[in-house]
Amino acid sequence: IMKAQIIVENVSKSYKTYIKEDRLVNKIKGIFNRKYEYIEAVTNISFTVNSGEILGLVGLNGAGKTTIIKLVSGIIKQDKGSIVVLGSEPFTRTKNYRKQVSLLMGQKGQLDPDLSIIDSVKLFASIYSIKRNEAILRAKSMANELLLSDVDLRKQVRNLSLGQRMKGELILSFLNLPKIVFLDEPTLGLDFITQKAIRNYLKNYKEKYNASIILTSHYITDIEELCDNIFIINKGKELYYGSIDKLKGMMSDTRSV
Repeated sequence: IMKAQIIVENVSKSYKTYIKEDRLVNKIKGIFNRKYEYIEAVTNISFTVNSGEILGLVGLNGAGKTTIIKLVSGIIKQDKGSIVVLGSEPFTRTKNYRKQVSLLMGQKGQLDPDLSIIDSVKLFASIYSIKRNEAILRAKSMANELLLSDVDLRKQVRNLSLGQRMKGELILSFLNLPKIVFLDEPTLGLDFITQKAIRNYLKNYKEKYNASIILTSHYITDIEELCDNIFIINKGKELYYGSIDKLKGMMSDTRSV
């Protein structure tokens, strides 16, 4: 049964940033009398994600995609509006919520460069109260799906390629079999075969565990192949929310050059 696991209603978030002056006199003045600017990161956005659904966040750099991921995952709190994930407010970060949610950011890794992937798996297993043997079996099964060899699982992370590290990050993110997954550019800088392996893994996982996934990506293939619905954002505001097919229907077939 499809049910809404992520509900976002009229959410806004703005950041306060310090304006740095150029001239030395103004810099000294700025120490005592700072000038600030408010930047609207997202304005009045609303969407829902059902169980077994992948929502794609699409937009230019700086459009507000990562801010949305941070809001719905509970890293930052919204200024206005309401966010409900699995029946609770994400920012309260209850133990039940943290056990069922996973976040993967392409630019920020969780793997320790001095440890192997399997060492990190053992660490995460103890954090999530998963039996060690069960965690290792899960990790090996996922590595097999992601075309990652047993040798790679035991190498120091600093000696792995970007693609191998990203697969390791995915293994850690899915170790607790989360119901909700937030992925911020998971295929960033990866080769075609690695991207395909990750896409296949996400499709299978969504169907097997009826999970809700929010994904940001600049690769149109990720969006087309994976997403049930897309949310296009521009300068923090909603441009379009719905299916890809509906969006294609809104576009004309002819183009003037």
